[in-house]
This record gives sequence, structure tokens and C-alpha cells, in this order.
Amino acid sequence: MNEQTDKLIRELADKLGTTADHLWEVLIHQAPISATIGILGDGLILYALYVGWKRLLRIDFEHWDSDMGKGVMFGLMFCVTAVALIGALVALPVEISGLLNPEYWALKQLWK
Repeated sequence: MNEQTDKLIRELADKLGTTADHLWEVLIHQAPISATIGILGDGLILYALYVGWKRLLRIDFEHWDSDMGKGVMFGLMFCVTAVALIGALVALPVEISGLLNPEYWALKQLWK
């Protein structure tokens, strides 16, 4: 760790009324927990999208008055899927780093 990071940890520890070593240990311990929760959350969102698409594809649109409703529903589902996939792909590297490299995750949390 460089001096600036060490100073930041000490300042934060002073504000919290603890030592810098204890604060660092807590951050390192928290990394895999946060990463696991994030990965499970991403998995739950992707599963919900899968179920949503499966249900949408089973709808019988033949009895609808116009084809516009079908286009709107597919367009909306596509947009929701795109946003969720982009969010999951952006978050996944941070979550994996929490599992594989907790020190890096802890440093990123300090610099937020």
C-alpha cells in the first residue's frame, strides 16, 4: 500500500473509533461476502429475465386487436434485458475480484 492509502485507512479508522489493522481485516473479510451476494443477485435477475422471456413467448397474440401490443411488449422486454445484461456484465468483474483478490476489492472500496 502506498502512503496515501495508508493515511486514508488511518483517518477512516479514527472516525470509526478502531485501529487501521482491524479496519483492513474487516474489509478483507467482507470482500467475498459482498461478491457472493452480488453474483447471486445477478443470477437471480438473469433467471427472472429467462422466466419473463419464456412467458412472453407463450402468449397467444392471435386474439389481440392489433400487432402493436406485441411489438411494444417485445420491445420493452428487449430493453429491460439489454439494461440488465449490461449491468451484470459491468458488475461481474468487480464481484469476481472480491472473490479472487479481496485486497484489491478492499482498496476499491476505500477509494469510492
